[in-house]
Amino acid sequence: MKIINKLPILIGVEKIDEDSILLKFKEENYIGARDDVFALKIFGQSISKNIEMIEEEHLNDFTAVQDGVIELIFYRGNIKESPDWGDWMIVFSLPFEKYEAKFIE
Repeated sequence: MKIINKLPILIGVEKIDEDSILLKFKEENYIGARDDVFALKIFGQSISKNIEMIEEEHLNDFTAVQDGVIELIFYRGNIKESPDWGDWMIVFSLPFEKYEAKFIE
C-alpha cells in the first residue's frame, strides 16, 4: 500500500482546470502550526467535478490517499496510525491519469 500524502490533514482543495485539482495537506490545522504544506496535484478526465465531494468528506480532517494504480483511494484516518488497527475507513475512490506530489512553501 502506497500512501501518497506525507502530512495527515487535508486543509484545501483547489480547481486548477477541468482535468486537474490540487489538494493541500498540513501536519496540524490551527493558527501558529508549522508552515509545511504537502501538495498533491491530481490529473484525470473531468476530475474537478469531485471537489465538492472531497471537501464534504475530508476537508480539515485526517485523510490518507492511497495509490491504487488506476484509482486513488481516499480513507478517513491518520497516516501516522496503521490501517491494520481498523482506524481507517474507505470513503471513495477516483480514477486518475497521473499525480504530482511535493512539499511547497
